[in-house]
Amino acid sequence: MTSSKTQFEYTHILNTEKYEWYYEVKSRTMIRLPSGTRIILYPSRKDARGRTLAITEIGDYIYVEEDGILEINFQ
Repeated sequence: MTSSKTQFEYTHILNTEKYEWYYEVKSRTMIRLPSGTRIILYPSRKDARGRTLAITEIGDYIYVEEDGILEINFQ
């Protein structure tokens, strides 16, 4: 039986010290996320400061600095 839900592949993680504050777009608030949180990047969507839009595994829409992102290698 196949699932009707679309499966997303998280290709990057947040790469920070421990926890970091991020602007959550939908709620317009700051949220605190741990390093290692899996994300999907939308590189064509950037804010005025050059941060890339990403969606976390729990559904938060955040803007992330490029130096705070690490690509996951599936091998």
